[in-house]
Amino acid sequence: GHTEKIIELLTKLYDRVIIDCPSMSITTSTTEAFRASDKVFIVIDLSLPAIRNAVRITQLIRKLGISEEKMEFILHRYEKGPTLSIDEAEKNLGRRIYWLCPNDFSDIMSSINEGEPVVEQNPRCLIAKNIMHFTKKLKGTIDNKEYRGAKTTFGKLI
Repeated sequence: GHTEKIIELLTKLYDRVIIDCPSMSITTSTTEAFRASDKVFIVIDLSLPAIRNAVRITQLIRKLGISEEKMEFILHRYEKGPTLSIDEAEKNLGRRIYWLCPNDFSDIMSSINEGEPVVEQNPRCLIAKNIMHFTKKLKGTIDNKEYRGAKTTFGKLI
């Protein structure tokens, strides 16, 4: 019951509240957080274990009676290459991936090591721009509703 009260207080104080829940265990607190959320973002990468775990956690969330419409997938450390394709991942997940975060390891590590948010430390880097676009999508202020964080070299949306 404490989780629900804390979330209620936070939503009164802030426009947006982001709660980072553990990835491999669902507790009473995480269930309460899921129920109170407008969106539940499941962060994955393009690996078979990550996709398999995402499918499992999605099934568990559904069994808990939480609306499937709340759930969205974020593809973390995305880079085009020899791994699974986005299409293959989406086929296994049964839905379109909401957002693609690029693999910008050096800028992220620099941010962590300096103790400064990447959007402040290097606002022009790939991941900082991606984060800013993601916040616009969450707010509903992004121009193209289909945009999900990545484009091809020629500007076509992925």
